[in-house]
Formats: sequence, C-alpha cells, structure tokens
Amino acid sequence: KIPEEEETAILEEASKYECNNQKDELKLLVVDDSKMNRKLLMRLLQNHGHACIEASDGQDAIEKVTEAEKNYAPFDTILMDSEMPIMNGPDAAAKIREMGNLTFIVGLTGNVLPEDIKHFKSCGANAVLPKPFVFTDLEDLWSNAGLIRKASLIS
Repeated sequence: KIPEEEETAILEEASKYECNNQKDELKLLVVDDSKMNRKLLMRLLQNHGHACIEASDGQDAIEKVTEAEKNYAPFDTILMDSEMPIMNGPDAAAKIREMGNLTFIVGLTGNVLPEDIKHFKSCGANAVLPKPFVFTDLEDLWSNAGLIRKASLIS
C-alpha cells in the first residue's frame, strides 16, 4: 500500500496529464541522432510553449517513454527521426506500440517516398512529416488529433 501522502502527490501529478486533449502546452519527446537537429527542434517547440525532453536514438526513446509512464507523466507526442544508429525510428515506433503505448507519434524523415512513409506508419507512426517541416503542418496534425486548440480567424 502506498502511503497516503505519496498517493496524493502521485494523483496530483497524474491529474496534470489525465486529460491531454486540448492543452496549450504539450509534453514532447524529441528523438534524433543529430544533437544540432534536436536542439533546433526543441528551441522551436519551446518557443511555442511546449515542454521537451530529448533522446538520441530509438532505444533511448523507448527508455524515456518507459520512465515517463512509470512516473505517471506520459508524453503527448513523440517526434521521431527515421534514420538513427542503435535503433531507427520505425523500429522504435513498433516497440513503443508493442508496449501498449498509444502516444501520438510523428515520424520525421528526409525520405519522403510513399513507400518510406507507408513503412513508418505501418510501424506505428500516426503521421510522417518531411525534414525540414513547416511548423503549422505539425500544429494541424495536433489539432486533427485533438491535442491542441487551433486559433480560429475572426473575420
């Protein structure tokens, strides 16, 4: 049995993530073997008000996803590079899905051939964007998935 004080603290922390729909700030995992790409992407995302954690390859991503779930603080989205050493993006996406994790996964790739996109999606990615991508395309994906509110234009 968890002590009452610890249980209260866990529930308070978990309540922040119970309903991730329509949040303005998302908790994101940025996965790329290029440190420069991670830093640039994280800066872009943080400048839009999102919290970011980084991983350097697919195996590192799986460890971060497992840890986040264990701490009742799952990610809202995983932004996953395709080609990485140790474990590539499609393989990592497949392993994350095998764990029963339903986090929204966006594959990021320079390989925009239809068969590459189809492969990434068949491994568990919800969507695939080309590198570099337009930020509004990512926001559109989030909006369509119900993860964020899109500001509507008032005419």
